[in-house]
Amino acid sequence: MSKVELILKNPATEKFRTAPLGFSWTVLFFGFLVPLFRRDWKYTFIFLLLYILSLGCLSPVMACLYNRSYARRMLASGYRLFYIRGNLKSDTLEKLIAQ
Repeated sequence: MSKVELILKNPATEKFRTAPLGFSWTVLFFGFLVPLFRRDWKYTFIFLLLYILSLGCLSPVMACLYNRSYARRMLASGYRLFYIRGNLKSDTLEKLIAQ
């Protein structure tokens, strides 16, 4: 589990999502099941395909990139920042939201 989590809220549906930041140990150990449980269908398929093609060698790379990518996609799809759990530098948050 990451030390920093963004709690995101969709203003249209009033649903909340948690987006951890940092290295994803769960992706490292459980692979495509993480996006599957987060209902991230596109990345479930991509991860499954990459795991099959690389025989699992890309696991550390995907574990480094997935959480940040997930948070960015949630923000881009209309979710808004509701709460930050943990210690996050303000410049890190600005970079995440700006991109």
